[in-house]
Amino acid sequence: MRTPMLFRLTAVVMTAGLLAGCTGSVAQPTSRYFTDTKTISLQSGEFPSYLAFGAHDTLWVTENGGNVIGRFDAVGELTQYPIQVGTNNDPQDIINGPGGSIWFTGLAEIGRIAPDGILKVWNTATIDTGVGLPDALAVGPDGAVWYTDDSGHICRITSSGKTSCYVTHPSTRDILMHGLALGPDGALWFTEDNPGSAADTQNAIGRLTADGQYRRWLLPPGSSPTRIASGPDGALWFTERASQGIGRITTSGAITQFSLPRGIYPFDIISGPGKALWFSADTRVGRITTAGHITLWPLPGAQQFGGITAAPDGSLWLADGLANTIRHFIPPS
Repeated sequence: MRTPMLFRLTAVVMTAGLLAGCTGSVAQPTSRYFTDTKTISLQSGEFPSYLAFGAHDTLWVTENGGNVIGRFDAVGELTQYPIQVGTNNDPQDIINGPGGSIWFTGLAEIGRIAPDGILKVWNTATIDTGVGLPDALAVGPDGAVWYTDDSGHICRITSSGKTSCYVTHPSTRDILMHGLALGPDGALWFTEDNPGSAADTQNAIGRLTADGQYRRWLLPPGSSPTRIASGPDGALWFTERASQGIGRITTSGAITQFSLPRGIYPFDIISGPGKALWFSADTRVGRITTAGHITLWPLPGAQQFGGITAAPDGSLWLADGLANTIRHFIPPS
C-alpha cells in the first residue's frame, strides 16, 4: 500500500517578525515576486507535496490532493495541469528535467510536462510480482530521468517513455524509497525503508551505478531514511524521520549521524544557500552545516511541511500540505 505523502507531516514558515533583527544581506532576487511573497494559498484539499524551480523562474508543485501539477510564473500567476480527470493520480515528487521539461511521479505513473506545456503520462508496467509505484526522481549520470519504485527497483525512463529497471533490495515488496540523488561519484544514491518487516531491520542507503551494480549500507532499525541530497562536501546527506536525525554518508560508505532535538521529525533535504544542507521538519526549517551544526527556525502558522526547494535568489520555498499553502523563507545571513 502506498504511504500517504510524507505521513502528512507538519510544517512552518518564518514571518516578517522573525526576520526582524537579522543582519547581513541575501543574494538579490531575479524577481520581486520572490521578495514580496510570504505565502501562496491553494484551494482546500489540494495538499501541496513537492516543489521544483524550472526555467524562467517558474515554481512547480505537485498537488497531492488535487491531482494536478501547479505552475507559478515569475509574477505569481498560477497555471494548473490536470493529470487524469476522475483518477486518483496521487502526484508525488517533481524535478526540472532534461531540456527544460518537468517530470513527476504519481500512482503507478510517470508524467512529463514539456516546455510547450504539453503533458504526457505513462502508466508504469507491473514489475516482477508487484505493481510499479514510482516515488523519487533524479536526473542520472547519463542525463536521463531515473526514479525509485517502491517495489524495490531503480528505473530509467527515456523521453519517449521507454523504461528499464534494476532490482535492488533483496526483498522486492513494500520497500519505501522516498529519496534519490545523483552522487558526486556518478552513481545514484537512494533511501530504503521497509516498515512492514517484522523487526524493521531493512533500513539502508543504497547505491546503483549506471550499469546496474547495486550496494547498500544498513542503518539502525527504525531509522526510516526518507529523502537524500548530494552535499557541497562531496558526501550524501539524508533525513531519518523516525529516529529524528540527519545522516551523512561518504561515497566510500562511512556513515555519520546527527541527532535532532526530541520531537523533531525531518523530512525533505536539499543542498542550499551558504554551502549547507537545508531540511523541512514538521513546522520548522532546518539547516545543518557540513560540520554538523544544526539550526532550526519554527515558522508560526505552518501545519505540516513536506517538500523544500531553493529559488534562484537563494531563498527557500516549502510545501505546507495540511495548510494547503506554499511558504517562503529567507535564510538569515
